[in-house]
Amino acid sequence: MDFTLNHFRTKQFQDNILLTTDCNTLTFLNKEEYDKLLKQEISDELYKKLEDNFIILTKDNQRSEEHTSELQ
Repeated sequence: MDFTLNHFRTKQFQDNILLTTDCNTLTFLNKEEYDKLLKQEISDELYKKLEDNFIILTKDNQRSEEHTSELQ
């Protein structure tokens, strides 16, 4: 899996960790998912979740973001 880790901020909410980006996207991860992200040991399911929320940048979601920007 080819990706770049986007810049994100975190905040703990009980057992979950909120990740937000400069693009105003966000997602919640549990501790195990967050640890895997930091180690870059990402399952296919986690990859899709992170890609959909622009936590990781891929060729596919960068194209999607460019298209969305054009529509605004």
